[in-house]
Amino acid sequence: EARRLLERGQRELDAATSSSSGPQVNIDKLIKNLTEKLGVVPPNIVPDEKVMKLLSKSSSAYVDFKLLNVSNSNSNARKRLRTTTTGLVVEVYEKPEDSRSGDNGLVLDIMGAWTAQFGRYVAGVCLVDEHAANNILTFLSYQCEIGRIALYSPARAVDADRQFRMSVPGIAATGVPVWQCYAQEHTAPFFSRLLAEMANRRMWSTYRQPKGGKGKGKGKGKGSGKGKGKGSGK
Repeated sequence: EARRLLERGQRELDAATSSSSGPQVNIDKLIKNLTEKLGVVPPNIVPDEKVMKLLSKSSSAYVDFKLLNVSNSNSNARKRLRTTTTGLVVEVYEKPEDSRSGDNGLVLDIMGAWTAQFGRYVAGVCLVDEHAANNILTFLSYQCEIGRIALYSPARAVDADRQFRMSVPGIAATGVPVWQCYAQEHTAPFFSRLLAEMANRRMWSTYRQPKGGKGKGKGKGKGSGKGKGKGSGK
């Protein structure tokens, strides 16, 4: 069943990303329509045209969050195709610093970056999908779930989000609205398993941690004492 959902999701993703060309997206019109529903749409949360074009074809399409950086500095990013452990093929964008390792590499606040990226992603989905706009609080609930995982491991939380969003095209292909894919009926089982796995890893790590060690040491000490006592007994 999981394989079938992934295959259907892949077909939908392929249909959405088969061509970089296509009709221009009237972002101004989309913003005007959403403003009538939700109020002012700040420009800093509106994704770039490339993302909007992708979401216009399918609001459930997988979007690499590197395309949603607020800095909009992805001109040097290299597009790669990656296959997930479940067999899903997705586009990812790697920057030169992504391949750097060690303490000298660029250190980023990954949860801070994710929060900004997710906000722009939700805005993009709501701009092209009125049903998502009418149920925007569902996305905020999902964001809280990711935050709960981040309490244990920010890196794990970001990875969990990526894995789940990769499954969204497959869920949506069964007829589920994209906003409902982020509802607890779909997210709770996924994240419950993830948190259980993390808890088991911590327990196993604690169990295997050495409780003692061997070493050499020297020490000197001096002491003296005097005492007097008297007693009698019969």
